[in-house]
Formats: sequence, C-alpha cells, structure tokens
Amino acid sequence: MKIRRIKNTAEKFRNRIAKMQTDNRGLTLIELIITVAIIAIFSGVVLTFITTGSNTYRSTSSSAKVQMETQELIDRMEDMIIDTNRSLYYANGTGENIGSAIKNDIKQSGAGNSDGNKTFIVCNEYKNNDGNTSQYICDVIDWDKEDATVYYSQREYTASSSSDGAGKDDTETAGFSEDEGDAAVFSLDEEDDGEQNVRNARTKVKRSVLATGILDFRADLTRVESDNIVRFQLSTENGKKEIETLHSVSLRNKVKVKKPADSVDDTEPTNVGIRISYAPASMDPGASDRLAYDLSGNGSIDPSTITWSVVSDGQNGSFPGEDHTNSKLTINENASGSITVKVSAKTSSGKWIESASVTIQITAKATPAPTEAPEPTTTPVPTNTPVPTATPVPTSTPVPTPVPTDGEIILGADAKYDTVIAGETYQCTIYHDYGFRFKPKDSGNNYSVTWSLKGQPAGISMGNGQNTDQTVSVNVNAVNGFVLCADYVNKDNGKTVHVEREFKVASKTKLQLWDEDNHQIVENDEVTVTKSYQLRALVEVYDASGNVSDVPIVANKAETTVQANHQTMNMSADGQGWIYAPTKPEDVRITLQLRKYIGNFWSANNNFPTDNADYNAAFNVKAVLPAYHAEIVGPDKIGYDQSAEFYLSLTDMDGNPVDAKVTWSGNYNGTGGNMTPNETKTGINNKVRFAPYNKWQEATYPVFATYKILDAEVTVTKNITVTNK
Repeated sequence: MKIRRIKNTAEKFRNRIAKMQTDNRGLTLIELIITVAIIAIFSGVVLTFITTGSNTYRSTSSSAKVQMETQELIDRMEDMIIDTNRSLYYANGTGENIGSAIKNDIKQSGAGNSDGNKTFIVCNEYKNNDGNTSQYICDVIDWDKEDATVYYSQREYTASSSSDGAGKDDTETAGFSEDEGDAAVFSLDEEDDGEQNVRNARTKVKRSVLATGILDFRADLTRVESDNIVRFQLSTENGKKEIETLHSVSLRNKVKVKKPADSVDDTEPTNVGIRISYAPASMDPGASDRLAYDLSGNGSIDPSTITWSVVSDGQNGSFPGEDHTNSKLTINENASGSITVKVSAKTSSGKWIESASVTIQITAKATPAPTEAPEPTTTPVPTNTPVPTATPVPTSTPVPTPVPTDGEIILGADAKYDTVIAGETYQCTIYHDYGFRFKPKDSGNNYSVTWSLKGQPAGISMGNGQNTDQTVSVNVNAVNGFVLCADYVNKDNGKTVHVEREFKVASKTKLQLWDEDNHQIVENDEVTVTKSYQLRALVEVYDASGNVSDVPIVANKAETTVQANHQTMNMSADGQGWIYAPTKPEDVRITLQLRKYIGNFWSANNNFPTDNADYNAAFNVKAVLPAYHAEIVGPDKIGYDQSAEFYLSLTDMDGNPVDAKVTWSGNYNGTGGNMTPNETKTGINNKVRFAPYNKWQEATYPVFATYKILDAEVTVTKNITVTNK
C-alpha cells in the first residue's frame, strides 16, 4: 500500500515538471510596458541632472568669456587714448556718413540702445627730426550697430608744426576714402574751404575687427578738458541677458575735444603775459592802495594763483600775507624811499609768468628846520638903508597826481570779502557796513557819491535808488563777476575820488570724491564696500572776465548738511572734508546743502539761499563688494567607493584669506550623490565631505558653495564626476 502511494506521488511530480517545462509563455504586454516606463523615468532624471550641470558650466564659461572680451576691448582703447596729446572727437555715423558730434550719450536708466553707428577718433602729433614738420596720427574706433562689431583703423598725415604756418596744401583731400583699399572712417572737415594744414595723407593701418558682440557703444567727453577723464559704456550679451558696463579712463595730458582738422590747425596759446596796469607813482607813509593787472597775448591764467609780492625794500610795505591774490599794498608809517613790486600767476597750461617790476616812490614827510634865534649885538649906527635884495620867487612844489588812495570800497565791513553770492541783492552806501560801503578818507558834511558798474556785466544790474544809496542785484544764473565803481565829490573843497574794485560771483557748488590713493572717483562709477573715501565740496567762482575757478569749501568753516542715502556723513579728521565709507552694496546718492561758509564769500550773515538748487550739490556712485577670488577646491573625479573633502578658497585680490559664512548645498536624491543639505560653515575652515551612495552609476554632480558678506550672497559651482573605476 505504501509502495503504491509512493509511486503515485512520484508520477504526479513528474507530470508537474513536464507541464512546467512545456509552459513557456514569457512576459505579458502590460509587464513589458511597465518595465519600459520605469527605465524611461530613471533615464529622464539622470539626463536632467547631466543637462543642468552642462548648462551651468556653459553659462559660467560664457559669462567669463564675455567679461574677458569686454575688458580686453577697454584695455586696448585705454592704451590708444591714455597718452593722446592732441584731441579727441566723438560723432554719430561712420566712414563717409559721419554726422554730428556727440559730447555725452551715456545711457540713463531705462533707456534703450543706440539706434545708429558711432565713431571715436584719437589724434596725436609727433614732431619730426627737422623741427618744422609733424606727423598727425589719427586712431579711429568705429562701432557698427548692425553687425555689433567695433573696428579699428589708423590714418597718418604729414603736416607743418602747429607753431608754423607752412605746409598747407589745398590739393590734398583730408578725408578717408575707399580708393586706398580700406573702409572710409571719417572726413576731417567737410565744411572747410579746402585749405588745411595737412598733406601726404595715407592709410597707416587698414580697418580691422577690434571686438565683436558689442550691442551698444557710448562715450562721455564732457570732462575731457576740465578733468582729463573719458567714460565709455559698453553693452554685451551673455546668453539672453544683456550686460552693461561703465568704464573710466584718466588721460595723462591736457587735450581738446575737436574735429581732427580743427585739432591739426589749432595753435595753442603760448604768448600769454601779465603786467601791472595800475600802480600809483607815489604813496604816503601809512597809506593803502589797490593795484591792478591785465593780460597780454591770447592765453589765460588761473586767477587763484595770482601772487602779489614785494621785490625790494620790503621793510617799507607789504601785501596781505593771508591772501596772495589781494592787491592791496600798504605802506608802513615810518617808510621812506621807494618800494618795488610785481605780480605773477600760473597760466592755464601750468606755466608760471610774472610781470616787470614797478617802483613806487614814498612821499617824504617834510619836517621844517627850526629858525635859529640870532645872538643879540650892539645896535649899529644906522647908515644909508641898503636897497633890499629882491626876494627870489620860490620854486613851486608840483602837486602830485591824485591817486585812488583817498577811499576804498569795502564789502561786509572787511576787506577780505571779495566774492558775492548769485541770487542775492546787495546795498551800496556810505553809512553802514551792511553790503558795499564806500569809505572816503576825508568825509565832509557836503558831499555826494555816485555808484556805477563798469561796462555791462551780464546778469548784474544796478537799482534805481539815489546815487548815494544804491543796490546791486546778482542774477541766480550769473557766470561772471563785475567791477563796482564809486565816484566821490567833496563839495566843500572840490576834491574828487574815483574808486574801482572787482568782485567775484559764487555760482554753484559741486562735489568730488577721492579714494585712499588720492584718485578721483567719476560720478556713477563704482566704490568698494569696506573702503573709505574723502568727499570734498567746491564752489564755482567767476571773475569779471568770466574765468571760473573752483574754491574749496573747508568743512569745519561751513554750515552744511552732508548725507549719503539720507545718512549723515562724518567730517574728516583734518576738518577739510567729509568721510564716506559704504557699508553695503547699493546705489548711493550723496547730497550736500550749503547754508553758510566763513571765507571770502559774503551775504547777509554769510547765508547761501536755501531755495537755490545750485547750492545743493549731488553725486551718484554705486557701492559694490570688494573683488574676491572664490574657488571650490577639491578633486574633479572620485571613485564610486571613495569620498572626498571640499572647501571654498576665498581671498581678496592681494591673496589674503577672507573670513565669510559659507553655505554648502546640493540636490542629489536619486542621482547617485550624498551630502548633508544646506550645511553652513563659518570661517576659513569650511570643509565638507562628499561621497556617492549608488556605487554602480556614473554621473557628474554640481556642488554649490554660497558665501555671504555684508548681506550680499555669491554662489560658486564645481562639477564632480563619479566613476566606477
């Protein structure tokens, strides 16, 4: 019975095995679709991370390339213009289509790109060995909007020296043309009469590509002649984002903003001279008088450098020692003999000139000799009375020519005040010191004073009051000073005095910013957080000839409100200016409101009109983080069974380590990587460890390190490849 059961069981087992061997149907269609879907999902995730890493790398690489190319263009342009010695010119259009000149087209916020081509021309003069002729080299930078390309070419001329009138050749065109194989870049002057101081024009360097991908090209020449500064604004493209940068170049020479032809023909004024135009022939001991000067030639001087000095016999008198520009000469009470003086100044080109010396005689105080009393003698017996000898007619003492030493015009009760403030009205009187006052040396009871302005100074007017009491009104837009005259008549003795004095006009204030190396910061330029800058304020002052000079405002002698983004700025330790120290990256507007200043300016209580916007200066800059070098340090590849440390190397441009808060991050879930998410390390030791956890999957993973300084965050990326080898 047991044997039969065993046989039946074995038979059933053999039948089941046979059935299984013949049942070979495989996977169903649904099972296959599910399998393919799972594989596609995993492949898509892997592909997404690979694409993200690749795009990050390409974006970083592209941005760096754009920045390098833009900086390279600026460096090459700076090399061309920094040492220019003749002129600069900037205009619309290129080639034969060069158009109107441009002084400043720096883009304002929200403005679009330029709608036409631009040309920037740099002209230099190089003297030949013969001493009479010069080579004029014109470097031409032209931007073509359509192909977003900056081109460079160069033209050379042989011409007579600017000090020589020779070398004109009206048969030679001064324009560039296509017939020499290069693109036309500019015409020196299309409106001239055909006669130019140039000849032998030829192409020196043919037109070639300087830079590509320049979406916009702009420049500012408004500060070339005043501050030797040129600004350029370039727009480039990084992917779909347009990047706009502003650059400044400081010129080493004084140059003009002119067309090349005007520059070639221009002769610099070199024969400016100075002389004393008024000095009295003689002066009494104890007397004072104001001397005057004028200029010869076709040049100009810096009025703030005027220096009056005594050449010889300095013991007899002096000029005010605290103000070398003051021409008031005072003779000492015990002076005798003579005194010799001169005036000197610096020209606009920086050369010192001086006048011929002038000698002024000092009138001697006549002391009559006492008559000796005769010794009494015996009375002689009278004889015939002799005929008296005729008394000789005394030689008449010549009356000295009257000189304006018998009175002076004083402003605000102090001779140091020589500048009035635009937008104010001043009284003219002889009774009090509230305004202009004429002070005669002898004021009788019967006299008259007539006030007047010399010439017709623009923006300066006299009131309609009585002669003795008048007003002088200075227009708020006045850009010249004036000469005030007072004519005094003493009706008791018939004596007349005519006095003139020049007064300057303070027009408006402006600000200048300087770094620690005493380099001037251009408006809208960048300043660095953590550095300190010196802010200085100046007032534009105009003399009677319209010459302007910048008079510094000494901070500790002024009443002002100085702010940076509405935060009050501190005065510098020397009291000369203010200290600006940016604390965070931002756009900054620095403002100054001048209310009072103790100097040579005078108005009622030294007040500047608060409702006049010209005395409220502003200066704009952009505060940025210091330039740092940031790099994630660690291996580029690691094996599937390895781990590695990474850290952020953060240094300044001098190589000094920077202590900053660093946040590490990375999203590796399901992609074969592993790191603690959002791990924050503070300080120079900010190491983290990275290890793959899927040992069978090769991939490239990005590691992110974000450092934070002064509320500004910067992220650095490094791609790590995991291998199974």
